[in-house]
Amino acid sequence: MATVGGARVLGLAEQVGDLRRGYLADIVLLDLDSPHLSPLNDPIRQMAFCESGASVRSVVVDGRVVMHEGRIEAFDEQAILQEAAEVAAGRPFRGPVPPEVADAITRFTAFQKDIVQKEWKHARP
Repeated sequence: MATVGGARVLGLAEQVGDLRRGYLADIVLLDLDSPHLSPLNDPIRQMAFCESGASVRSVVVDGRVVMHEGRIEAFDEQAILQEAAEVAAGRPFRGPVPPEVADAITRFTAFQKDIVQKEWKHARP
């Protein structure tokens, strides 16, 4: 559904969605022994809710290996990080939160807690 079905929906069924010769190939290889995926009880749920990217070992984009065994091969990672540090130098880490934003966050958090509590009460026998 996520690959072949997604390709059909996008009208790209003859180009993507399957690992075949001539198709655009993007694939991520994960270390199934990583703490995020061990023990591997429910692969889909664990990848969606537990995996942070730390288990990624190799990545192929359009048939080209961009990461192999945890090392980026597509570009100079250290140069990019250095450039980012230079651009961000002197900028504040975090600016003050405007009062109206802080109020909205507080109201939204209270709303979320209320919904969760109502669902919890209805879910209990």
